[in-house]
Amino acid sequence: MTQLTGGAPAAAHPVRLTLRDGSLVELRQLTAASRDRLRAGFGALSPRSRYLRFMSPVHELSERDLRYLAEVDQRDHLAWGAVDPSLPGQPGLGVARCVRLRNEPTVAEPALAVVDSHHRRGLGTALLEVLARSAYDRGITTWRAYVLAENVAMLSLLRRFEPALILDGGGVVRAEIDVARVLGRRPAA
Repeated sequence: MTQLTGGAPAAAHPVRLTLRDGSLVELRQLTAASRDRLRAGFGALSPRSRYLRFMSPVHELSERDLRYLAEVDQRDHLAWGAVDPSLPGQPGLGVARCVRLRNEPTVAEPALAVVDSHHRRGLGTALLEVLARSAYDRGITTWRAYVLAENVAMLSLLRRFEPALILDGGGVVRAEIDVARVLGRRPAA
């Protein structure tokens, strides 16, 4: 089980996290200064992980992609990243983000990517939990995630939060997730 230390994250305050295997990571809100870590982290994803995350073969991130992924307002586009504080340069290990839908201000589309070396250690769950705290504090009550049906690991992770799952066509599953469930709370009636 992962264990957060430091309580609920405040804006821009890092959170130390102990993974299931005992290794330490630090979770931080992404900023424009995160671009190089995002680029390096993307390079640490296998082609299969990139495909599952972006739902198509993506070989590199353009400058436009990096701007979009790093320059977030932490209000309508929230993003948290994980780094290894024990290594030089504190390399990026994963990112969780959500983007509020314009026409449905209480709904956001989440996304998650964890470098292959850190799969199945609890990092994805921890990133989603810290992101959920930020989202909930900003009035986002529902996540609408789109996941390839073949992405068994992600669907398994999302099932922990008791989502409504809908086959959306084209091999994509739509998951409607009550953010309160991610936080371990009972959803509002």
